Amino acid sequence: MEKSLNMNQIKMDTTLQSSLGAQYQSQSADERRSMRDHIRDLAIRNVISVTFVKADGTVREMKCTLNSQYLPPPKLEDASAKQSSTVAESVAKEITEDSTMRVFDIHAQAWRSFRFDRLLSTAVAAVE
Repeated sequence: MEKSLNMNQIKMDTTLQSSLGAQYQSQSADERRSMRDHIRDLAIRNVISVTFVKADGTVREMKCTLNSQYLPPPKLEDASAKQSSTVAESVAKEITEDSTMRVFDIHAQAWRSFRFDRLLSTAVAAVE
């Protein structure tokens, strides 16, 4: 039996073929690490705009950061575990091998994540 593709899946596949995510997937492990580090460093110093394809196929733009100026204070149970490092440094170290980065969404005022292989664009964002 032939499997049919829905239109959202086709759109997502077409969008991802010409994106940063496609570049990311075609890079060597060292190049991928360098790209992750670059985006992480931008997020630590700035608010960045990240456009990516969500798991459901929709495109999302998110203004996010790891800059401590915009982050909420750590929860009490987290404070003792993170005495020697800032929240941003701890979160930045959480980039996993499956290439997901956790960031603070400044509009939603909540922690969110995105996958590097689904990135469409990144840029330093103006803070409103």
